[in-house]
Amino acid sequence: MGPGEVDADTAILPADVLSKQALEGQAEDLALEDTLYSLDKALQNNSLTPELYIKQVCPPPLFISFMSSSPAKSSACMTSDRV
Repeated sequence: MGPGEVDADTAILPADVLSKQALEGQAEDLALEDTLYSLDKALQNNSLTPELYIKQVCPPPLFISFMSSSPAKSSACMTSDRV
C-alpha cells in the first residue's frame, strides 16, 4: 500500500460488539441496495425479464403466489415484511 492510501478493512473498527453488529447490518443493507439497483437497471435495459426480476427480488413463497395471482395482486412481494 502506497503513501496516503487507506486499507478499507481497517479504516473503521467497531468499538464494541453492538457497534460491530450495527456496522455489519449497515454493510448488508447497502449491499442489498446495490443489488436491487443493479437488478432495476437490468430490467429497465431489457437485460432481464420481468419474471426473472421478480424471482430475484421476491422470497420464494411470495414469488409462487405472485406468478399465480391476478394482476391486481401482483404487488404482493413488494409489500412483504422482510427483515
